[in-house]
Amino acid sequence: MDTNEFSNDRSHFDEKDEVLHLIAELASSRSGTRESTEPVLRRIRSILERYQEQPALLDPHLESLTSAAVKPLRIAVDLLSFDENSFALFNVINILCSVRGWKTIIRFLTHEASDLEPVLAYLLKVPSGNMFWEVRYVALLWLSLIVMIPFDINKIDSTFQNDSPQKNGLVETLLSQGKFFLPFTGKEYEGASILLTRLLTRRDTVDSYLRPFLDWSIAESLRIHLDVSTSNVFLLRGILYSLCTIYNWLLGDPGSRSLAANLVKYSASSANIERPTAVDVSNEDDDEIPEEIEEIIQLMLEGLRNKDTIVRWSAAKGLGRISGRLPQDFATEIVSSVVELFQEDLVSSENLEAVDLSAVSDATWHGACLAIAELARRGLLLPEWLEKVIPWISLALLFDVRRGSHSIGSHVRDAGNYVCWSFFRAYDPTLLVPHIPHLARRLVVSATLDREVNVRRAASAAFQEGVGRLGGSGEYGAISNGIDIVTIADYFSVGNRSHSVLEVSVSVSKYEFYRNDIMLHCAKAMSVHWDKTMRTLASQALHKLTFLDLNFVLSKILPDLIPKAKSPDLIVRHGSCLAIGEICLAWYNIRSSESSNPWWTEKPITRIVPEYPQTFLESFGSDLTRSALCRLISCLSAAHWPSNYTQHFQSVPQSSFDDFIVSWWHIVHSSLENRDESVQADACDAVNALSEYCWPFEGSQNDIIRNSAPLQEIISKRFCQKLILVMATSSEPTTVSAGKVGGRVGSVMIDRFPRRGYALAAGRLSVSVIHAFGETILNSLIDLVRSIEGGGEDAEARRNAVTSIVQLYMTVGPAAVGKVFSEELVSKSIEALFFGMEDYSADSRGDVGAWIREACFRAWPIILPLLFSACQRDGVRYMVPAINARVVKQLVRHSVEKIDRVRETAGIALSAVLDLPEDLDLGVSAECRYFVKSAVSNGLNWLNTAEVYPAMVPLLKFDELRHEMLIGLVVSVGGISESLVRYSTSSFVQFVNSLPVESTSANAGLTLQSFLVDFTSLYRELRHIRDRISVSLLETTDVLVGCGVLAKFVSSGSAWHGVASELVDAVKAEAFKSRDVKKLLAAMKV
Repeated sequence: MDTNEFSNDRSHFDEKDEVLHLIAELASSRSGTRESTEPVLRRIRSILERYQEQPALLDPHLESLTSAAVKPLRIAVDLLSFDENSFALFNVINILCSVRGWKTIIRFLTHEASDLEPVLAYLLKVPSGNMFWEVRYVALLWLSLIVMIPFDINKIDSTFQNDSPQKNGLVETLLSQGKFFLPFTGKEYEGASILLTRLLTRRDTVDSYLRPFLDWSIAESLRIHLDVSTSNVFLLRGILYSLCTIYNWLLGDPGSRSLAANLVKYSASSANIERPTAVDVSNEDDDEIPEEIEEIIQLMLEGLRNKDTIVRWSAAKGLGRISGRLPQDFATEIVSSVVELFQEDLVSSENLEAVDLSAVSDATWHGACLAIAELARRGLLLPEWLEKVIPWISLALLFDVRRGSHSIGSHVRDAGNYVCWSFFRAYDPTLLVPHIPHLARRLVVSATLDREVNVRRAASAAFQEGVGRLGGSGEYGAISNGIDIVTIADYFSVGNRSHSVLEVSVSVSKYEFYRNDIMLHCAKAMSVHWDKTMRTLASQALHKLTFLDLNFVLSKILPDLIPKAKSPDLIVRHGSCLAIGEICLAWYNIRSSESSNPWWTEKPITRIVPEYPQTFLESFGSDLTRSALCRLISCLSAAHWPSNYTQHFQSVPQSSFDDFIVSWWHIVHSSLENRDESVQADACDAVNALSEYCWPFEGSQNDIIRNSAPLQEIISKRFCQKLILVMATSSEPTTVSAGKVGGRVGSVMIDRFPRRGYALAAGRLSVSVIHAFGETILNSLIDLVRSIEGGGEDAEARRNAVTSIVQLYMTVGPAAVGKVFSEELVSKSIEALFFGMEDYSADSRGDVGAWIREACFRAWPIILPLLFSACQRDGVRYMVPAINARVVKQLVRHSVEKIDRVRETAGIALSAVLDLPEDLDLGVSAECRYFVKSAVSNGLNWLNTAEVYPAMVPLLKFDELRHEMLIGLVVSVGGISESLVRYSTSSFVQFVNSLPVESTSANAGLTLQSFLVDFTSLYRELRHIRDRISVSLLETTDVLVGCGVLAKFVSSGSAWHGVASELVDAVKAEAFKSRDVKKLLAAMKV
């Protein structure tokens, strides 16, 4: 999944000083433990890994970072110090190597002749075990750098005597250590291979040590072939890796075709090396190719089909290198064999663009693309091959094959972009002229519309390379509008998927050269993509693209999408319905300014929903189908789709809908009753658009709308009935019909899912419908919020009802509140919101009442200013200061409760309420309002208990907030979460200890005595509140006793007996005859 990378891209190394400080902290102490160094290392790693994609930003600071770790390490090496801080410093260098690469980092390690023996001695003494692999790996890399000193290594060997090396001399020790670490499973084998390569290719060691090492490698490989075991396999890997590094080193000159010839460069006398017959490059076609080469090439071609990426990549590199040293005819045969891989398992087709790729192997195509790229980079793919290769690469750029519920091919597309990049670098522009237009369009499509961010960026890089090499400003062979496209679709802009599809692709489509390809890809590939998000983005992109070329969409795209809307394939019909709807909506917006454009496809589009197969709405995947149809209905309704009902309603009231509108409402109603909440949400959008379509808002038409027979039926027999029947009760058990979700004794027609859907949709009805039936709908929603019997356990329905109440007020607006709703009904709805804020219902899922409470919290920042504006217009005081104060107190209470999500929602709502204009009287004192606003408006992180409670607990000093604050705070102090209890308790105890025992002339504020009186009053709360907080209240009482509150009264000599005895009596009464074990244990502690 893509993330928004615009905020994550960096321009410089921001944390340099912090990293240097952390390294200095590791270097300054020699008595550290693993527990003390691990947090520092984790912090360094987390900082440096942020630059994994942009490691070059570290380059200006690498020397200072590495030196800060190496200098203390050099001292530790001399002292043979094996403390945790030294190991941590080795780990720092390993982290730098993993981020920036070892070749870059080891250049900053010390590499004097005097370093060789101390570092080797340190390596020999490093403790064994997997915990110290970083130390061994870095030490081996360090040694590989030091052995490159330009002095005779025997001259610095302290064991070298009488011009002859000792048996266990420096070279022998280095060689034995290199061999010792080759079978290690960690990265030590890589460091050992690099060390052996640089040691054995020195001028003073190549004659004496290279051949014996090669003989040892061959002998060990043959032995492992006869006795395969786990340890032997890792040794074989190490041997092969070391041989590869040695050959890469010795064959580093691309102009030389002989290993022996390169060995001469490293050996003054190479008499002991068997030199093969010199190769005459001019007569290379006459050379005889050993049979072994053919076997190796066949092995490489098989490797291109391997399931592992690393094997395919290695095989492609190997083919490129081998082909470069073979005669031209033989190399051409290799190219032919690679191209033939594209045709494996391919269903033959005359048109290569329409070929079926469902049976091909993605691994084979990936390997073939890598091989083609390598051959092109090395100049081995002759120009005459381009005509045959480019059509296959064009297919690879869009390779996406469905496999069940997903698709494969992102790695193939990435490799295809690599091939294009190689072509642009390797060939003269004149050779690519016939292919540039096609490749440019495919690269633009891949760069803007691909699902994967790495593919989009690879295509953008390849396109940029082409513009740089071929030109992009109208030169011969240049890429059309290349410079403009590179500016629009750069590395950063294509990083976010939504931005790339909806913004970048549309911007690029303004250039006609690329427009049609982008449109066709959206319609034919993205609209049938396995990922639902991609299908949605495709439809939204087509909406924007329609404005650029309506004729092309109507002639080439829409006729192809209409039949697919009823496709048996779920994915195809879902994407097609979405695309049709978005295109029609854009079409309407264009047509509104160009009335001459006819609706020539209105009939086939109109019949999509009425003739939709019922099995698609009931079988597997019907949820997606319903969502797409609801979106199609929303778009067609917003586009004012032609109908007799809507055209003649205002002049001659129609008694019935057109047939297709009836089918639209049927789909919407059945989707509102669906189990899936996402389907219900889409159906609610359709309700909004469809009700506005059928009954547009006109002030003079209210009576006509109110008397509309179809509307009366929808409101009375659908919405209100589904909501009002919740309150109906009966002594008879519920009869559960087929397809209905069970109810319980005392409920009638309790079907949860329809109730939830209609509760959510009630707030989405159009303005005209709400003006006509607003009181009826609002009454039903209020009853649902307050319902306890007859479905009161349905938290989702009550949550949706709260949301709809707020939506109704937003739809009506402050200007019409008094016209649509009576003052009594407004007061009733406000009380319903307060009722919802006290909803602590729970079921098997936990505290489901939190959903209702959160919906109520979010309501107040909308309701308060709206009703305040209505008061100013109508002169009716819907919201008095006492009600406003109640809102603030409730939000303060919930902002210190124990559930993080609920606390955050309440805190955000409280901040929004306090930010309302000063002329809105919140019913609290100016000092209290200012203090609360200061506490919550400083960027408070409501999810962080360490920030919330120190800021909120001091609000206990205000008499108007204290009672509600205590109800919320005791739940947190008596909670079970470790961090919650720690910070809430410490803030609470600190506040209580700061209170004076009794009031004096100098301090007339809150005293400890009055605070305990208020605290004790919590034991006299209403039963439903006390039952919820009783255990937490006892736990908090124990905290008060434990922090010495009662001891303060005794020591002060004040009249503490009344307060203390009242508190003790309250605790006894709470625990009396209780069977709750938790409550009894808490009371015993007190």
